[in-house]
Amino acid sequence: MKKIIFTLVLFVFTFSFLHSYIGLDDSKDAIQASQNSKKTTSASSNKTKQQPKQKLAKAPDFEVKDIEGKNFKLSDFKGKVLILDFWATWCPPCIEEIPGFNNLYSSYQKDGLEIIGLSLDNAGEKVVKDFVAKNSIKYKVAMGNAEIADNYGGITGIPTTFIINKNGEIASKHIGFTSKADFEKEIKKLL
Repeated sequence: MKKIIFTLVLFVFTFSFLHSYIGLDDSKDAIQASQNSKKTTSASSNKTKQQPKQKLAKAPDFEVKDIEGKNFKLSDFKGKVLILDFWATWCPPCIEEIPGFNNLYSSYQKDGLEIIGLSLDNAGEKVVKDFVAKNSIKYKVAMGNAEIADNYGGITGIPTTFIINKNGEIASKHIGFTSKADFEKEIKKLL
């Protein structure tokens, strides 16, 4: 069983690497296999892959409790620009993005920016809560789940980050590490 899991994880990492660096577009079978496994993996790229512009879709609403135990819905943030980040405490590119998110939140919250980090950690809320405290995360963090991930098209690699405009529409999607400067350019246009 361990060999099967190791092989699956190795396959997903390899696919993520190839997809990010070579730009494979016709690998739908590998994506489907990754989605069927219900495993999320760290996107193994230092490059971001921004999805092409299309008609803006409404961001699917969800309701969760943040790590402080307060319920909130995505729709509570209508009228604000939102960064919605699917991440995990064990994911190096996710961790690398946190200081940039903290900086953006401090700089632009007064202008209407909100950030939500939805953790996909299997280890549970306590691990995430301890990580948030240790790393001084300033923005809202909650536990994500398979239903939310599926509603956002299936999260095949993390970090996966959505920029949502003031109307609650998905303005962009990033898979893999994205720099603070890239996020800042996008949100400034939307604020």
